[in-house]
Amino acid sequence: MSHFANAPARDRLEQILSRLNDRRREEKAFVRLCAENARAEADASDRRRRDGASLGPLDGKIVSIKDLFDIAGEPTLAGSIIRRNAVPAEKDALVVQRLRAAGAVIIGKTHMTEFAFTAVGLNPHYPVPGNATNESLIPGGSSSGAGVSAAEGTCDIAIGSDTGGSIRIPAALNGIVGFKPTASRIPLAGAFPLSPVLDSLGPLARTVADCAMADAVIAGEQPKPPVARPIAGLRIGLPRGRLLEDLSPEIADAFSASLDRLAKAGAEIVDFTLEDLIEKLGEATRIGSIAGMEASRIHAGWLNDAAAPSTTGSSSRFGAVSPYPMRPSPPCWKRGAGSPPQWTSGFRPTISSRCRRRRSPPCRSQASKRTGRNTTAWRICCCAIARSPTSST
Repeated sequence: MSHFANAPARDRLEQILSRLNDRRREEKAFVRLCAENARAEADASDRRRRDGASLGPLDGKIVSIKDLFDIAGEPTLAGSIIRRNAVPAEKDALVVQRLRAAGAVIIGKTHMTEFAFTAVGLNPHYPVPGNATNESLIPGGSSSGAGVSAAEGTCDIAIGSDTGGSIRIPAALNGIVGFKPTASRIPLAGAFPLSPVLDSLGPLARTVADCAMADAVIAGEQPKPPVARPIAGLRIGLPRGRLLEDLSPEIADAFSASLDRLAKAGAEIVDFTLEDLIEKLGEATRIGSIAGMEASRIHAGWLNDAAAPSTTGSSSRFGAVSPYPMRPSPPCWKRGAGSPPQWTSGFRPTISSRCRRRRSPPCRSQASKRTGRNTTAWRICCCAIARSPTSST
């Protein structure tokens, strides 16, 4: 891997493009490839390298872009068929401009969940990539293609967005690094919004160093190599309680083993609880979340259109529990012996607890309080969606 990483950018790019070409009829991670432009960028990077004129640590790095960022000349679908006829963007999103200026090679745009809702990575309109470690498992979302492309090595760095976990979740599920910066630290210009107040833009990669460098570049800062901090004496909080309940046995074992390694390296593991904050969060979002309220305004043009070709519906159309109550619930994966992953679905807005590691982190709703079950984050989760888009609250 280190030898491949030090190879000329054009050579590395061609290997990746060849790999993607071999599976082109079953491509699920990328929406669109920018092959010819990427070749030109890779060649330019290699020339700078030969001339000793590198633009920095991202020069020649192959980068994938989540399909809610504008790329000049390409439509921005944001995972929805509502935007299938969107006018091509006139210019790159600001973060893409900064990446190009740093010498990054933009290979293409990656799949995502519809309008960046859901934490599991499913999309009924477009191909859903399987997890990079096991294709029968979900990739996580909403930056599903970003997480898979970084983990499988079809890019060095992926750029995604995170409002409530959309970088961190696919990074965790695919075994890579994902970094969500502070909201508003990185400009959102040219990125299709989910919740402008909460949206953050950030990198996914196989190393902390690559994430740190990419974060600095897209933030408009000078990238510097991260300095390792000694683990000895570091206090690490462990939130006991519901956040660590219902873990799959293999996840629980791996988590425990990680804690043991940290402790042996000198870290101090400190138990604490977040139960009071979780309860307060539930109370604060009982009627509606910030993301749901903002989304009701962003999508006001089609939310009340019964003919709109989308599975993300409004409370005023379908009721307040889920955007899926009139259609099959979001599917979970199953796989028979020797068969490819398939979707199963039922007419209910919850997913069985048997689908461990294959559901989004649960959120509580009025319906879940009545039934005693957790509903999943496919819900826009909000009566506020039914509020008038012109409401001042």
